[in-house]
Amino acid sequence: MKRGELEEKGRVPRDATNEIKIRHGLDKWNNEVIDIRWYVENEPTRKGIRFNKKEAEHVYNLLGRIING
Repeated sequence: MKRGELEEKGRVPRDATNEIKIRHGLDKWNNEVIDIRWYVENEPTRKGIRFNKKEAEHVYNLLGRIING
């Protein structure tokens, strides 16, 4: 992984022009981050979130509780 480069890990399409892209990598300060962002016609929007791996674990656990009841 190079600093400042995020690798696309997956996509969640909504319709023909809108999708969520999930990317992972190192930010410019060399922190490991996960970025989940809306894209419109393959261009990133400001709607999204980026967090470090520790924060991602908390989000994962919370979403699991919501999904699994």
